Amino acid sequence: MLKNMKWVVVFSLFVSVAFAEDETYGDEEGIVETESVAESVSVAEPAPVAELAPVEQPAPPVIEQEKRRLYMEINKLEQREGICVAYVRFTNRTDTEFSEFKSELFAFNKDEVITAHFLADFQQVMADKTVVKLVPMKNTVCSDVGSILLNRMTACMSGGEEVPNCLRMLETGAKGTIKLFK
Repeated sequence: MLKNMKWVVVFSLFVSVAFAEDETYGDEEGIVETESVAESVSVAEPAPVAELAPVEQPAPPVIEQEKRRLYMEINKLEQREGICVAYVRFTNRTDTEFSEFKSELFAFNKDEVITAHFLADFQQVMADKTVVKLVPMKNTVCSDVGSILLNRMTACMSGGEEVPNCLRMLETGAKGTIKLFK
């Protein structure tokens, strides 16, 4: 509404300047005299702007949302002789510093048969920090791995105290074709 009032004021000023003095116009039927339009057009004073109700805040940027989460990802698998090495990335975007962060994982082949059982021990993870842990899976061929299950947290401690709901707070993901799920 305020925007429309601005246009009325601008239009009125334009008309005032264009037709400031009496003028004579010709048309097909004859001559028509007009009075000054500036005198006949009155512009109302804009109404005082009422205080607006608070506008609902937009969702915080993705960066702020990521600030409060835990994320574990299988970044890649690398074959080294008879061992498949999993590069596991853990991102702590919380204000919590973990004194211990250990998880139990199971690797499944493409037929969903368990091929390996291993632990990822991240030890200390500071707040707002990403760390990578290389975790060996003995007697496993990387190309046979289809998915990895984050079975449970064996330790999730902060300052000597257990962090509740650690597994629930943790989101999982993977790069490439390997799926990490819980």
